[in-house]
Amino acid sequence: MALLDICNVNITYDKKNIVSDVSLSIDEGQILGIVGKSGCGKSTLLKAILNILPDNASLTSGEIFYKGQNLNDLSNKAWQEIRGRQISMIFQNAKTSFCPVRTIGQQLYETIAEHSAYTKKEIFAQAIDLFDKIRLQNGEKILNSYPFELSGGTNQRIAIAIAMLLKPKLLLADEPTSALDVVSQMQVIKEMMKLQQIFQTSIILVSHNINLVSRVANKIAIMQEGKIVEYNFTKQIMHNPQHQFTKELLQSIYHL
Repeated sequence: MALLDICNVNITYDKKNIVSDVSLSIDEGQILGIVGKSGCGKSTLLKAILNILPDNASLTSGEIFYKGQNLNDLSNKAWQEIRGRQISMIFQNAKTSFCPVRTIGQQLYETIAEHSAYTKKEIFAQAIDLFDKIRLQNGEKILNSYPFELSGGTNQRIAIAIAMLLKPKLLLADEPTSALDVVSQMQVIKEMMKLQQIFQTSIILVSHNINLVSRVANKIAIMQEGKIVEYNFTKQIMHNPQHQFTKELLQSIYHL
């Protein structure tokens, strides 16, 4: 049984179809990349998985199963148990996701305490230990810092660490490197993969960058205008693409 099954999902924004008949699955410990241009519906699909679509959007048909359980049927209380602890999410720009007038430590503690019975001292000790694993130096200083005092790359690495502290089974990564320079992008991806190996977390990585995704994903889904136009193992996508849009994405890499 797959960890997550997305079955014939359709999503509308302001009654306009944005995601059309999408079916995907991911197994435990696997990394699935979803690649496409901005506005193709990638981020919308992730929000639907976590049931955080905005008020003007809705999942009109299809089903999403997590460990065989239909997520469409969950109550708000059940979702509180799943979000963060079972399925976690990191966004494009962590610096804007954090509250600018509260320290990293304050925000980290509130996030973890909501889902666990650890004391503040225990949570901070776990956080510093995890920071060390991804080579984030001076953990205590980071916890006492405000987001604006840290670089974009450091904020993004902290966001990943916070998401992983609860050891979720599935991490949804929505363009986690798009706001970073090339060096920071590779650093963030490397460290996310290190944590993935430590915790054996499955990851759905959304990006417009097929080159970056191909370095870490077991499978890749190519998304165009709300539809999955190609879905296969990474090696097959990269060396034997079938759809014209996939070929165009790869050609842009070769051109560069």
